[in-house]
Amino acid sequence: MKHDIEQHPLVRQYLESVCGKVKAKEVHEDIKLEMLGHLEERIEDKLIAGDISEEEAIADAIDQMGDPEQIGKQLHAAHKPRMEWTLLGICMLLIGIGLVAMLTVLATGEVRFGDHFLEKKLFFVALGLGAMVCLYFIDYRKIQRYSWHLYGFTLILLAAASSAGKMLNGTKEWIEIGPLNVNVVAASPYLFMVAFAGILSMRRATEAGRAKKNLWLLLRDIIVFFLLPTFFYLSISSLVNYSIYCFGTLLLLLFVGKKYKLAIVGFSALLVIALWIVQRSDKYQYVWWRLKGFIYPNADSSYQTVRSIEAIQNGSMWGQGFGAVNERLPFYYGEMLYSYLIYSLGWMFGFVIGVLAFLFIGRVVGMALKLKDRFAKGIIVGIVSVMGVKFLWNLLMCFGLLPILSIEFPLISWGSLTFIELAAVGLMLGAYRRKDILGKSANYLSSQKI
Repeated sequence: MKHDIEQHPLVRQYLESVCGKVKAKEVHEDIKLEMLGHLEERIEDKLIAGDISEEEAIADAIDQMGDPEQIGKQLHAAHKPRMEWTLLGICMLLIGIGLVAMLTVLATGEVRFGDHFLEKKLFFVALGLGAMVCLYFIDYRKIQRYSWHLYGFTLILLAAASSAGKMLNGTKEWIEIGPLNVNVVAASPYLFMVAFAGILSMRRATEAGRAKKNLWLLLRDIIVFFLLPTFFYLSISSLVNYSIYCFGTLLLLLFVGKKYKLAIVGFSALLVIALWIVQRSDKYQYVWWRLKGFIYPNADSSYQTVRSIEAIQNGSMWGQGFGAVNERLPFYYGEMLYSYLIYSLGWMFGFVIGVLAFLFIGRVVGMALKLKDRFAKGIIVGIVSVMGVKFLWNLLMCFGLLPILSIEFPLISWGSLTFIELAAVGLMLGAYRRKDILGKSANYLSSQKI
């Protein structure tokens, strides 16, 4: 009967009046289906209860449903898109601090960045803000169907970096696109996390109720989630991004995919493979040298840590001044930027940056806890695992609490990665925006006893 009453003029007019008040068009179909279900039940009850025509039963059922405009307004309030203003504000503050950081680094007079340094930073910020806005308004669910395509595209990027990437600091992470250098390897963990969030959420839906795990599927998953990415990351010698990738993948497998066996088997295999390759390759001696230097400090291996702590200690409450030169601090325009900002702008400035980083992580984790859609939760868990590691590691290594690695401060540091980071924030905000839109029609209408 549901199909029949949907075509009735009174029913069609009633549903259009209700949906006309709900601005979130993506829920109109859900609202119509749920209200048709309620109408069908009422009509059947009336037809069974007494001598009444179907026309009269439909009219009475519609009258009992209530004023369509009032119901529409209530549904609009229930399905109103939600912006996480706090996270957006933190993100904009960090971007502003990043621009200040670029200006104070340039004010030192050190010529190390090539031409149009600030212009390139502004270009990637503008491009990232555009991507953020687009991903905020685009329905994130449409991305899920392209999860395997995104996974394959990311592997292609890694393959391109391995074969034709630009060698910088011992790794081939960069691809030249015209006048710009794009760090595709540092961007790859973000792309993998979104792809895996979609793959795992789709897999969970198709595997629901399956009693036995297929050995072939387990082997395929080991290849997809572990072996292929491991091969490309190690061929590029990018242990830092590979470690971040492994951490994010582990969280997704455990908390989104619920694939505990895969996580145990996969990471056990990775540990054996990684140790075997790393210990037998000269390409990773520098990384091991830094790690050993952190555990067993010496004048050579602890040089950057000592200089970083020295710069922080000399910063004083308000710093040495905008553009203050510190010739003893290496890479102050890269991974040591946070230490330099404290040195030049003071302890309070550094404290504010640290608070913003922790607030960013806290707000994103809070967003993930409020989401019920598995794909949306997977997106946020994956992205915050990447950005969270970078925030915390950069902060702690500058204070000498973790080994010095090539991990730059998200959103503040210069470079092409700003575009990916802003796009990732836009995707998280877009997923959170629809938390009150998806799947609430039935609950709301039932609670109102319509």
